[in-house]
Amino acid sequence: IRKLFFANRKSFAGILPGILFAKRIIRETPEAEVTATVVCQAVQKVKKLEGLDPKAPVIVLGGKGFIGRRVVSMLSGDVYTVDIVHDNNQNAWPNHLYGEKVVLVNISLKFVLDDYVSRLWPGLVVLNEVYPEPTPATVEKLASRGCSCYHVVGVSGRAVPYFPSAYQGGIPCCAAWLSEGIESLLLKLT
Repeated sequence: IRKLFFANRKSFAGILPGILFAKRIIRETPEAEVTATVVCQAVQKVKKLEGLDPKAPVIVLGGKGFIGRRVVSMLSGDVYTVDIVHDNNQNAWPNHLYGEKVVLVNISLKFVLDDYVSRLWPGLVVLNEVYPEPTPATVEKLASRGCSCYHVVGVSGRAVPYFPSAYQGGIPCCAAWLSEGIESLLLKLT
């Protein structure tokens, strides 16, 4: 299809790049690199917006997955991975961080964040990259626990037609390409 349209590149969305890569149907995954770069940029942006120390710890929910591994390798400082697929025990949660100013990056699967809300504390900042964005009920639970929540819309840019809901006004990470001046776009949910 890409060749029929004389396009220089193609992108796959969601979990498709990871599946196709694992089955060796594709060999390169530029979508993953862009997404990881944008998420890391968003982490720094959220820390600044929330007045956190640039070296504040980061918990990566889904940190051993297709995108998560890339994000963890790009982040510096104290980074903790929690992965429901790869961590078979409940001891993976970094309980020693309780009460600290921390960013929780959700790059796992939809609705997994709901399973961890009860472990969160006031002042913790959630940065969601998972599609779809957290439900209003999840956002309400986060707010009631005193957590801020941001959603990664993607990158600044325009699309025709516009993307719906929490993706309006940007280009999803998987459809973007790395370029000089690429800028993460966030939506504050709480």
